[in-house]
Amino acid sequence: MLRLLAKFILWRHKPRVVVVTGNIGKTCAKEAIFCVLAKKFRVKKNLAFPPGDFEPTERDIIFNILGSSLANFLKTLFFPGNYPEIFVFEIELSAFNFPKYFKFLRPEVVVVTALGEIPARVEFFAGPKSQALQNFKVKVLKNLPSFGHVVLNYDDETVREIKEEIGSHSLTFGFQEGADLTASDIFHQFLPENFKNSGLNFKLNFDGSAVPIWLHQVYGKLHIYSALAAAAVGLIFKLNLIEVSQALKEYKSPVLQMTLEKGVKRTWLLNDVLEASPASMFNSLLVLKELESGGRKVAVLGDMLGVGKYTEQAHRTIGESASKFLDLLFCVGSRAKFIADEAVKRGFPKEKIFEFNTSEEAGKIIQNEIKEGDLILIKGSKEMEMEKIVKEIKEI
Repeated sequence: MLRLLAKFILWRHKPRVVVVTGNIGKTCAKEAIFCVLAKKFRVKKNLAFPPGDFEPTERDIIFNILGSSLANFLKTLFFPGNYPEIFVFEIELSAFNFPKYFKFLRPEVVVVTALGEIPARVEFFAGPKSQALQNFKVKVLKNLPSFGHVVLNYDDETVREIKEEIGSHSLTFGFQEGADLTASDIFHQFLPENFKNSGLNFKLNFDGSAVPIWLHQVYGKLHIYSALAAAAVGLIFKLNLIEVSQALKEYKSPVLQMTLEKGVKRTWLLNDVLEASPASMFNSLLVLKELESGGRKVAVLGDMLGVGKYTEQAHRTIGESASKFLDLLFCVGSRAKFIADEAVKRGFPKEKIFEFNTSEEAGKIIQNEIKEGDLILIKGSKEMEMEKIVKEIKEI
């Protein structure tokens, strides 16, 4: 019944719909797209639910369309003047009846953030890469209306191949030459004495023009990709680059997504505990490596869940990366033991590694070991509850 009512409301008001999907960076991309489009339109976005948790996500979408109460529904039905002109929906790629969303919502724009070399939810991409791409084509492209546009991460090889199926109805973004929208002159600025003005800036390049982008108190490629994706969507909706640049000044990272926070003992935290995949963890370590706080580089890394048969390989790859520059390494969970083991094999001092089974065990000991000036990355799959560690060492 609710689905039928939602279909009726969509038919009556005809809002334009943007769907954001992929395995990495969906939530940040959705927030950036919302930020850009809200400059000119009445926009509404949905909340994110756990991966694969289809039913709550569908209810969430329906209630966004109908309104969360009877009063809101009646207002939507009889007084349409303030109804959203655009919806931005984040949808988990591995939802088992994913195509129903597209038939139901008929999105005008589909944004594919990244699938990753080792997908975050590998069960959806069982088989070789060619099969993974075919799975995605079946679930997305065949359900895209003829008038639709696809916005693709050009740096992801699997995603890039989709462009061949789309032709003129696509825009690509990334760092590699050949993308329609690119980022250059990237600068991460960390100012302990001017915390609020820390963040990253870069040039956004499109069709021979460039504009500066400034993102406050966030770091890493994840947020740059999100800004590029948002710019692409903005262009589809007829915003110009100056308007996009101005809008992105208001971008706020979702909670727990590579944000800079003050820690106890005058330390600094890179809080990135919402999700973890091999690609996102590698990128987070890269940011930690590049930033200078005047103190030690410390990583608190939890298990990466959902990578299936790649579990040991993925964690060992992270251990190799971590061994090259860290001063202290804390590993949380049974899978993170592969991170620790590989770091030792690569020459990292064993006495500088601390291993724990749970985040509860880790918090107090980490607080005892850190000291003033340390820059501390906390990252792991959300099932590991790494936010408990953040709570333990975050300045109140």
